[in-house]
Amino acid sequence: MQIEPLSWQSAEPLLSVQWNSSGTLLAAVCTPNRLIVLDYRGTVLYSQQVPVNSVKLLTAFTWAYDDQVLIAAAGGHLAVGRVVVGVPSLFSLVTYNLWLMMGSSARRVDSLPLPVRERNSIRELDHHVIRCRIPSHDELSAQVCEPSDWRWYCTIRPVPRKAHSYVLCMEHMGGLVPVLVGRQTNRIIPQFHISLLSSSTVASNSRSPTPDNGSSAQVEDVGAFTRHSVQRNSVWRKSKRQLRALMNRHVACRQPLNRTNDKLLQVAKMQFVHERT
Repeated sequence: MQIEPLSWQSAEPLLSVQWNSSGTLLAAVCTPNRLIVLDYRGTVLYSQQVPVNSVKLLTAFTWAYDDQVLIAAAGGHLAVGRVVVGVPSLFSLVTYNLWLMMGSSARRVDSLPLPVRERNSIRELDHHVIRCRIPSHDELSAQVCEPSDWRWYCTIRPVPRKAHSYVLCMEHMGGLVPVLVGRQTNRIIPQFHISLLSSSTVASNSRSPTPDNGSSAQVEDVGAFTRHSVQRNSVWRKSKRQLRALMNRHVACRQPLNRTNDKLLQVAKMQFVHERT
């Protein structure tokens, strides 16, 4: 075992340090949310302020995806950085700058006068390491009408102060995000008129706006939809009782009861046979 006497002095107080899995890079976090990456000889390779929209200090950070990604957390905010070993090519730098100029999205990449290879390179930057699965407002119609590879976990809640109206919420990060609104159109058969969610439906008692982009992780406040459900008065049970009563009346009309003849058995003819012994 050989130990090299190397040292590195930080200008700010250190919060945490962590080696990558291969032991070649050391990530250090300082007090003003500054991330510093050093090699095993103590040479500073990267030093920059972590871009998080929070006044809180970094609470955690880790290496991920085979040392290709660094994830830092400050309160409820996350910052994800890709680790590029060596000097990136000019093509990669230009592609990344174009992606940033387009609003960090390749949605309108087909409108650029670029070859197919360059457009596909810009599309690859849309692959997020951590991304919310909540569809944006523009993609909501396609997400609910076309099958996808994701499994959605949803909950149906009644809309307050609107009779026979319900909202379909998607479960996300321990909360519920409203997606669709349904209104019952048939009192006997459970038929609904389903439409996209409008801001006026939940804006009355909501504290946070509905997410308008796919990378947002905000959870809609569903306190407005809290209402105790009585199983006996549920929509399906009411429909079953109404349908059962309708069928009973229909059968009773076709087969009326005979109140004049209350005999269970009537014998029309009896014959005795006497056998001789």
